[in-house]
Amino acid sequence: MDTKRLLASLLFASLLPACPSVPPGRLDCPEGETCSDATPSGLHFDGARIRSHAFDFGAADARATAVGGVQTYDISRGLEPLELEWTADSRGALAVDHVGASSAAVRGVSAGTSLLRIVDPETGELYDRTEIAAAPIASVGIVAVDEILLPGAGRLAIAAGARPVVGIALEDADGERLIDEALTVDATGASLERRGWDSVAVRADAAGPVALSIKAGDLAPQRIELEAVDGIDAIVPGLSSPILSDQPLVAGGQALICFEGRRGDATVLGLGWTFAADADGLSTAPELLPNCAAFEPTAPGHVTITASAGGKSTQLAVDVLPAPPGSAL
Repeated sequence: MDTKRLLASLLFASLLPACPSVPPGRLDCPEGETCSDATPSGLHFDGARIRSHAFDFGAADARATAVGGVQTYDISRGLEPLELEWTADSRGALAVDHVGASSAAVRGVSAGTSLLRIVDPETGELYDRTEIAAAPIASVGIVAVDEILLPGAGRLAIAAGARPVVGIALEDADGERLIDEALTVDATGASLERRGWDSVAVRADAAGPVALSIKAGDLAPQRIELEAVDGIDAIVPGLSSPILSDQPLVAGGQALICFEGRRGDATVLGLGWTFAADADGLSTAPELLPNCAAFEPTAPGHVTITASAGGKSTQLAVDVLPAPPGSAL
């Protein structure tokens, strides 16, 4: 069994109802523009990905840039390289910060939208353009990156001696995630290793308080406190699909089964997990989803799955139904 592929496919099916579509290229020349014949199908604009979203495809209009923050758009001709002489232009709520060989970085100036225009530097003719947005940061928080947690998991803690990855979540007033690839993170009580523009691995060698100082957008540094702990109080069932949904688990089917370690009201990241079952079909990929296991039952019956971490264990009873008539196991 390809455990990594199975876990990824189960995560994809359970957490992503529908993939965002790739924005179509230019089909008609926008009113008021003079368009170049060099790009009849337009260009593709791919914004920054959010590391703490399992499937974030960075569509150009999917994420706004934080006011005071920076976002880079990779620009291509679909599957073909750009290979054009070009320059970028944006005015109003966002301004061009700098450009690369095939990318343009914009900075949020004020709340609102702008057009990011890619043009021929000699003639001024338009290759393509896309609408981009900026919004002020209303809140700064931290989220799990590698572990899959129930929505609204609440306060996070980290296991002392481990190096869990946490994501930096910038949100606007509506709770939508924002981009600032220029954000900075510092820590007291722990060491940090940068893993992406919005994620850091945090290591505290001993139990105790940890504080992150996050500078993003036009905000003053924001202090976020979390605890490094040397143990947990309990393990509880986490996100599982289809067990916690309306879909029954049948022989020959697949399930993603996750657990969470708790210390008080905090969910602890960075625990070392092990799983066992009294039936065949359980597999894990700790480097992909450490707190989850994939289960492919081969026969109907009552199955007990045991999860262990931090010196604690818990069991989850799973009823596997017979496969529908005519289905192939």
